[in-house]
Amino acid sequence: SERTRALPGVTHAGMISSLPFSGQNSQSSFSIEGRDVPPNQSGPHGEVRIASWEYFQTMQIPLKSGRVFTSADRAGSEPVAVIDENLAKLYWPAGDAIGKRISRGAGFYRIVGMVGVVKHAKLDTESKGAYYFVLPHARAVRLNIKVRAGGDPAALVPAMRTELAAIDRDLPMFDVKTMSERVLSSMLPQRLAAWLLGILAMVALLLAAVGIYGVLSQTVQQGTAEIVIRLALGAQQGQVLGLVLREGLVLAGMGLAVGVALAAGMSRLLAKLLYGVTPTDLVTYATVVFVLGFVATLACLAPAFRASRVDPLIALRYE
Repeated sequence: SERTRALPGVTHAGMISSLPFSGQNSQSSFSIEGRDVPPNQSGPHGEVRIASWEYFQTMQIPLKSGRVFTSADRAGSEPVAVIDENLAKLYWPAGDAIGKRISRGAGFYRIVGMVGVVKHAKLDTESKGAYYFVLPHARAVRLNIKVRAGGDPAALVPAMRTELAAIDRDLPMFDVKTMSERVLSSMLPQRLAAWLLGILAMVALLLAAVGIYGVLSQTVQQGTAEIVIRLALGAQQGQVLGLVLREGLVLAGMGLAVGVALAAGMSRLLAKLLYGVTPTDLVTYATVVFVLGFVATLACLAPAFRASRVDPLIALRYE
């Protein structure tokens, strides 16, 4: 990572045993110094990561207390560990995790810091707790290089391949993606479901507009005599237009009220498909009501305009 950090445009570079949203994950139990595990109970458990000292700065993971790894955490120094907030709440609810020691295999690691929680698998899945060991105090089977740079990140790939080949020509470089691409890939099932629901919603909206138009057209046809009488008695076209339009919008409003009530009842079932949208999101409801109201108004305009243009003499002769 030091060679990568020296490339033009690179601001930070770090290594980690498993990147978020990469499909890689490692979980392991550990022990806490001074605590015995009761019989027939499982010991402390969490997601384990092996990271280089600049990984947290590269990923901009916030430090909550203590410190993160530094360049001073080298071979020969005291083995240290960093935990996230979820692991701290689970096993050190009193907030006294800093300074305690944990063990995974041989030797103990002193906890020197606590960082924010990283959503590792999915945006809608919260980590149950993670702990980090620093290279070279711990070894990893696989290491991923994470780079933060200005400009187009794809432009760095050839230079990084060159640096990797300079170390060992047999080392492969693969699965090169930006974090945005990884996040989008992790959301593929939700995105497909959202697209499908969107298409079905558009079909439903079209059917609703056609239905409103058909019902209102039939109502105007059946009420032709009333409209003719109003016009014969001196009603203006604008008054007839408003009357028919109002009747159609009342029907649409009743449908919207029922639809909003049903949506509020079913929204919790769809909450897992709508990341960042709560079941009672007022902006979403207001937008939906506005769009449906606008479509209903357009569907009502044609029958209402046609009713206002009725010729009383022709209509009476027809009746």
